[in-house]
Amino acid sequence: MEKEIIENSNINISNKEMILKFDNVIIKDEKELFNKSTKVLMDLKIQPDRLGFNFLRTAIIECAKDFSLLENITSSLYPLLAKHYNVTPVIVERCMRTAINSAYSKGGLLGLNNLYDRVIYKNDYRPSSSELIAIIVDKFRIDSLREKIKNF
Repeated sequence: MEKEIIENSNINISNKEMILKFDNVIIKDEKELFNKSTKVLMDLKIQPDRLGFNFLRTAIIECAKDFSLLENITSSLYPLLAKHYNVTPVIVERCMRTAINSAYSKGGLLGLNNLYDRVIYKNDYRPSSSELIAIIVDKFRIDSLREKIKNF
């Protein structure tokens, strides 16, 4: 189908245009990102007293501002976070993994289903750091795009 009609709108937009617009969605309000990512991570039972919580939150914020960071997570995102927190990239990766493992063992990652209002995760595997960050950032970008379309 070449053209689609966006829900509750009279705007015709092609699939290709929608993908381009989605790829270019940049969320700039850092305070809003900070608050939303904190709430999501806490809903996923990731403990805020763990260093991995702060690394994940900062990773979500940075990836929401520049989605290309997720393409080369070990060579771009981890060093960026390491520099920000004055630690090594290995520590960043390990702390994030430990925080995710802890939430996984408590069944907290089932909160991803609440984030999307549908079953997207069944707690049958532990997502990697990049998978979890991408899932959360994608939801933020989808919400931002919906808001832009609504206000269009």
